[in-house]
Amino acid sequence: VRSLATRALGGWLTVKGADAPRRMTRFARAGLSQALLDPEEIVRLEAARALGAVGRPDDARQLAPLLREDSEVLRVEAAAALLRLTDAP
Repeated sequence: VRSLATRALGGWLTVKGADAPRRMTRFARAGLSQALLDPEEIVRLEAARALGAVGRPDDARQLAPLLREDSEVLRVEAAAALLRLTDAP
């Protein structure tokens, strides 16, 4: 359930973008940040994917610890998210 909620938050931010109310955007981004700390790998994976799509360069600090995860899939997703953040305008 948490992984689906995390995916939904990322999807909502992607669809709404600049049209999203500022308060809701802060809430959604906080949820994604918290999901990066979840004990379940799939939740952390979804959060990294979402932040890579809608995050800001300052989110890199939160994504960087995922590069040390045991899971290769999670490390690759975190690296891809970090690359997308650094390519962001």
